[in-house]
Amino acid sequence: LLLKNLVSERKSTESLAESEVFEKWAGPQTVIGPVIKIYYSEEKNNKKETYAKIVLPEQLDVKGDVETKLLKRGIYDFTVYETALDLTGQFKLPKDFEKMQDGHEWCFEKAKIVVGLPNLRGLTDNVTLKFGGITYDMVAETGNLKGLSCEVDLSRVLAGETVDFSLVLPFKGAGDLMFAPFGQTTTVSLTSDCTTPSFTGYYLPDERQVTDTGFQAEWKVLAINRDYPQVLNDSFFEYRTEFGYSSFGVELKVPVEQYLQTDRAIKYAFLIILLT
Repeated sequence: LLLKNLVSERKSTESLAESEVFEKWAGPQTVIGPVIKIYYSEEKNNKKETYAKIVLPEQLDVKGDVETKLLKRGIYDFTVYETALDLTGQFKLPKDFEKMQDGHEWCFEKAKIVVGLPNLRGLTDNVTLKFGGITYDMVAETGNLKGLSCEVDLSRVLAGETVDFSLVLPFKGAGDLMFAPFGQTTTVSLTSDCTTPSFTGYYLPDERQVTDTGFQAEWKVLAINRDYPQVLNDSFFEYRTEFGYSSFGVELKVPVEQYLQTDRAIKYAFLIILLT
């Protein structure tokens, strides 16, 4: 009983230490987008109100290598990670997009491309976006979808052309690394030195290989696999419930930690004493 009480106390202290380490390093991360945010205004009750539409990419490809490391806090060890993800793909709007949304006064000259990342504290370098052959510096975005953004010219996208984009997203995190399937077709390819991954979320990898030196996993998700369309209202991100259910990724943690093993051993000790 004394040992069991000690284990419970140590386990509780470990949880507090984990929360503190994750908070300072950067906690679980979910990569969202990039998406195009287009502002529009319309009259309601004789007042002009401003809203925004979110356009998801036609193609979204994510590739990256995730490097794990061990951080110590007192007698406890915690696994964290660092990565630099390559995000590439294409945007395409339906032809006559502005006419399809009747009654809206569009501000295409102030459109934004937004990349969602909940913990900007985890960024390890400045981020630049290449959109249609032009390079843009990204800054912090504080709207419903928090992350990074930059203003872009949508003239080519409005003409019905397909416009390529690419960026490198260097960041660190801890625990989960998740992705939102925002492309008409979304592919994610990850490699890592983590030997004990736990694949989690709404979709499991189509291909995965776990060895003594790490893992490799690939996902492919189509727009028909999820419950929301390619054009969304900005309020969609207010509560983050719908796309939260469709996110997928990997948890980079030790699956069976020492205090859980000790607790099991103590329970077996009780059983042995009772049998004796």
